[in-house]
Amino acid sequence: MQGGTFVYVLFAIGVLIKIGVHLLRWRHNNTKPQISLEARVDFIDDRRSSEYVWKWFGHSYTHTRNHDPGYTIDFESLPRGKRKKLWVPISEPDTDCEFAKGDVGTLTFQGTRFISFKKSS
Repeated sequence: MQGGTFVYVLFAIGVLIKIGVHLLRWRHNNTKPQISLEARVDFIDDRRSSEYVWKWFGHSYTHTRNHDPGYTIDFESLPRGKRKKLWVPISEPDTDCEFAKGDVGTLTFQGTRFISFKKSS
């Protein structure tokens, strides 16, 4: 196998693995019941990209990964104090998160999939 072909095969395998992981997560979430409970927003991670630096044979390499538009939010259930970390998508890439730390409301999720958060008045 030539060097260029090997790279393409590795790339194709990586893409297939990524698709497989997403399909398994989607299937797993669909088998779980939708759960609604009273919760409080505990932490909002609004990083839109992450940077990884690694060294190999004395050289430093930097990789920046841009994430899908959304936030990782830690919710704390009020009855038990149990935490749930969920990725919350946003519709417009440049909009701010509509939740603030300390907001209390009804959280609905299915497995690891965020469904909704309705703030209490």
